[in-house]
Amino acid sequence: MNSNKSVSFFKKLLVPVLAVTVMQSVLIFILLVFGGIFKDVEDNAAGNFKNAVIRRAGEIEHSFSERWGNFWQDRDQMVSAIEEALAENDASAEDMLTDAKLNTKLINILSDDVRSLLRTNSVTGAYVILEGCADSVSDISAGRAAYFLRSNDSASLSNGDGDLQLRMGSAEYAKKMNIMLDTCWTNCALAEETEEFYSYVRSFEPGPLPIILTGVKLSRFDTPGVTISMPLISSKGDFLGIVGVELNERYLISQMQFEELDGGVFAAYYLGAISTRADNEKFTRKIAVSGSAYKRLYSADDGVVASEPDRNGICRILPSDEFNSEMAGFSVPISIAAEGENEWVLTGIIRRDTLYELSINLRKILIITMLISVAVSVICVLLASRALVKPVTKLIKQLRSSDPTEPISLDKTGISEIDELSASVEVLSGEVEAFASKMSRIMDVADVPVGVFEIKENSGYGFVSGKFCELLDMDSSKLHNGCLPAAAFMTRFAEIKEYLCDETGNIYKLPEPNGKSRWIRLQIINENGSLLGAVMDITKEMTEQEKLQHERDIDPLTGIYNRRAFTERTAALFRNRKMSLRVSALVMWDLDNLKYVNDHYGHDYGDMYIKSLSDVLFEAQNHRCTACRRSGDEFYLFYHGYGDRDEIRAEFKKIWSYVNGKTLTLPDGTPYRVSVSGGVAWYPYDAKGLDELMKMADDAMYEVKRGSKGNIVEYSDIVEEIPEDGK
Repeated sequence: MNSNKSVSFFKKLLVPVLAVTVMQSVLIFILLVFGGIFKDVEDNAAGNFKNAVIRRAGEIEHSFSERWGNFWQDRDQMVSAIEEALAENDASAEDMLTDAKLNTKLINILSDDVRSLLRTNSVTGAYVILEGCADSVSDISAGRAAYFLRSNDSASLSNGDGDLQLRMGSAEYAKKMNIMLDTCWTNCALAEETEEFYSYVRSFEPGPLPIILTGVKLSRFDTPGVTISMPLISSKGDFLGIVGVELNERYLISQMQFEELDGGVFAAYYLGAISTRADNEKFTRKIAVSGSAYKRLYSADDGVVASEPDRNGICRILPSDEFNSEMAGFSVPISIAAEGENEWVLTGIIRRDTLYELSINLRKILIITMLISVAVSVICVLLASRALVKPVTKLIKQLRSSDPTEPISLDKTGISEIDELSASVEVLSGEVEAFASKMSRIMDVADVPVGVFEIKENSGYGFVSGKFCELLDMDSSKLHNGCLPAAAFMTRFAEIKEYLCDETGNIYKLPEPNGKSRWIRLQIINENGSLLGAVMDITKEMTEQEKLQHERDIDPLTGIYNRRAFTERTAALFRNRKMSLRVSALVMWDLDNLKYVNDHYGHDYGDMYIKSLSDVLFEAQNHRCTACRRSGDEFYLFYHGYGDRDEIRAEFKKIWSYVNGKTLTLPDGTPYRVSVSGGVAWYPYDAKGLDELMKMADDAMYEVKRGSKGNIVEYSDIVEEIPEDGK
């Protein structure tokens, strides 16, 4: 195939535009799919579903703590009533075991409390079961005295008792109180078939928590429910019986409104309790189920089977073989402050495609929209391509026929974009010669390898020479036919401003990837609305200059300033003393015993002895402290810009302490303590000028050397008149 074969403008335009259109459509779809849009929609749906389950679990938990299981005062009131009644009848807790008539009196006394408990706590049943026998039974083990009241409308606020039914208790008392008897009424509370319930509750040690049981039947005629009981313990510690409330299954179902899950008939709530079998294996005992979806999923009552949760915490509920739709579930533990079966869990169940219905529909709509968009784009491209071919072809013919020695003049096509292109070509052709002339002039002025540029005002681009991008570390991939976007210029100029390092404003120190630096000189002029400039690499020149300056100013042994550099910088501070000096001090340090070290151990150890002091002085330097080596074993430290003398005293005494704590290890391994003496002169108290301060600091130091070495003395301490502190 001939790679040089040309094709028409129509084909050149049509193929890439169609390709771009298709790619854009596919890209949009991919971005929406993998960019998190559907994930956010699914997360939102899952969040709403989980929030509903969490909110419902919280309401059940709140109902237990605030209403169902909150009858401590009722329990205490009943204990007090029993003790008062026993005292009035000259009886004890032991008499309750055999005295059925006494128990009947106690039941009648407690009946109003039971009714109040049922009403106040909004439960479906309330009961009190005494330790002693019932009135109609002579055999103690056959039944116990009890009063069990139920309500058909536990939430009723009416003053009447038409909704109440007596499940266990005295029929005569029920008639007296105008309360109906339950269809399964019995005069005694617990017969043989239900004695296990009473024994189970009594087996718990009296404690601060109620006792909760699920799946309880107080007789074989009752439906399973939940009981919450508390023991009745006298002030003497005698077990008198139990008091409790009942929540039947129908009532619990009414507390779980599965419609709020927005799943219609495909939603359900499952309330269960974690129980332990005889073999210590955990299983979920069903307490109540709201919604028909559960019955369609399972025929058994014990729990739901779920897979591992997904990223949203939603589990896949495994359905029975008869129900092939995938279900989703979310479980929330319910904290029950009670003994017994106190590990409850509420599971919300919903069909998975119902939960993520919005996401599924959105995907379908998106696919259809993409297909329609591609089809419309293809039609529009076809029409636009044909409309563009004719004027562009005409423009090409006119360009071919133009005289290259004359400025180009093109006819208008009536299409604004093409006409703007034509105008730009006309302007560009006229400026080529002028641009080349300007670049040549800049290149003639430069005496080193240079990159030059021109940015025309409002043009959006700039012309550059070949080395411009290299010198400014710019991306040369944007360079096309010697032109760069004007925005690239402005961005790079703004970036390098922080590396400006001289007062002239045109030398920059740019960091290199290898950790070194490169120096450039950037010069820009504004000429007739255009920015003209040149950039030059001056790294070699600046490196040599820095090297010379370092060799000139830095003492080679200690790495701190030599005396010349120190004097030059300190004198500059004195020339601007009002702004920088305030309270200042010049400290002259002198190493003690350097001659001894040199004579006995050699000059190498003498140099190490000198470094012991200079290292500390080097670390002490900052913007208010300058150090230098004055001569062999003498050093200056100049503090400036402090508020008073005590601040500075603390600094140089700290240094003196550090130095005198250092040791030099001698060739035989013996540590030799470093000793230093110092003299201090103060500005403006001792002297107003630098030379005077140096002389006074020398005098103070030599006074120390003549006396006791290893001390610091201030100049004012060696003269007769001590100036006022001035602090």
